[in-house]
Amino acid sequence: MLAGGREIVFQNDGFSHPGGGILAGRPGRVFTRYEDIVHLGAMPLGFWLGTRRSVFILRSRKFFRSPGDAELLAREVLHRISERPGGAEQLVRMQAVDRWAALRPTLWATRVFALACLLTFAAQLVWDPFLHGMACFGSWAFQVGDWWRFVTAIFVHGDPWAPGSTALHLFLNLMAFLTLCPLVERPLGSIGAAVVMAAAGLGSGIACLLAGYDQVVGASGVVCGLAGAVLWLELRKSMVLPVWWRIPRAYFVGVLLLNAVLPLLLPVIAGAAHLGGFAAGAAACSFLGRGLPGERPAGPVPRALAWAAVAVTGLAFVALAPKLAGPDSLVRYAERLSAFERVPPERLNELAWLLITKEAPDAAEQQAARVLAERAVELTARRDADILDTLAEVYFIAGEGAEAVAVIDEAIAIWPAEPYFREQRRRFLGERSADDRPDPPPPPHLRPREPVPLPPRDEPGITV
Repeated sequence: MLAGGREIVFQNDGFSHPGGGILAGRPGRVFTRYEDIVHLGAMPLGFWLGTRRSVFILRSRKFFRSPGDAELLAREVLHRISERPGGAEQLVRMQAVDRWAALRPTLWATRVFALACLLTFAAQLVWDPFLHGMACFGSWAFQVGDWWRFVTAIFVHGDPWAPGSTALHLFLNLMAFLTLCPLVERPLGSIGAAVVMAAAGLGSGIACLLAGYDQVVGASGVVCGLAGAVLWLELRKSMVLPVWWRIPRAYFVGVLLLNAVLPLLLPVIAGAAHLGGFAAGAAACSFLGRGLPGERPAGPVPRALAWAAVAVTGLAFVALAPKLAGPDSLVRYAERLSAFERVPPERLNELAWLLITKEAPDAAEQQAARVLAERAVELTARRDADILDTLAEVYFIAGEGAEAVAVIDEAIAIWPAEPYFREQRRRFLGERSADDRPDPPPPPHLRPREPVPLPPRDEPGITV
């Protein structure tokens, strides 16, 4: 029956079979007791076996000699179960799981969330870096009243200053999302999946607040919440879940452990957001999943929570929209932002750069950019080359060439190895066209930066 010299050995209390390979979490051989089997089936892809503790997938092309062998194996296992004491009752339970597996509900939560991420990506292609700057989340956002960032940051991806990062970030998150969300939505329903995602987004945002993150974007907190829900379903409801609604346990746990380690290796990953989303998603699933199998409609509380989440998401984008297209909205926002003490200088600098590099910024936009840039320079004690460059740009656009050169010289002294600042100086001196702004260096987390000794604090040009 099996190809490549493999074999299945039937015994009175169970049978020995291949583990299904590394993707099934068990590359060797496994002995499965008949009493542990909760669901099985033969599909075009092969033989699927669900037990109390894991899932095994014997793929047709790798394990079987002919397409019909997977079906023969399934029949033989069912026959041996029927001959055991209590086997008839076990088969009845498995048939109930079969009936549940035969349902084909529309995965509304999966489709709507994925579509929202794709539409936001399309908007980023038009409005970035403005959209990214106005939608990202940070622990400072609530101080200035930007409540919408708690929601909009979930749908925004990448770094507008790093070409290609947005598409890659979205692709990775969507692939994980499209793998996990159906595994939650099928047993919990669309309402239940929406509640899990809302809880994960909330838990992720709270974790970011507690961690004090300055800038966070992406749906990975929601994805981790779905992972937490899948893990809860696997550990608590494996007896009633169809085998193709599950992930091999050892493989799944390995991926979770890798996800836990990645933030330690890549500090740019918001580990607290992942942890908060994971915990909140698992907790929401434990609340919703007590009554599985759930062919019944969602109760009034989950339904109200789901629709509330949809409404808040819509209101968040309504609140964001004027910041992108409203007349003088960025100027008014800049004035409000500059009035708060604990806004990170990087965010002040980012908005100043967006304002001053607009096509033909008017006098109000130039003045708002000047206020933001000067405050950012003050907060960093004139020791950040990127922020000094923004202030130099503000002076240059305002026609204050001598001041622009003086400030860019400070940036060059801090980072002499970076040619961008020297090219900016040539531009300010008229040695290259005024509209020929050089390509900026990559963002801090993507560039190798040589440590450069700073001037003594008492030298001219350095304020404390």
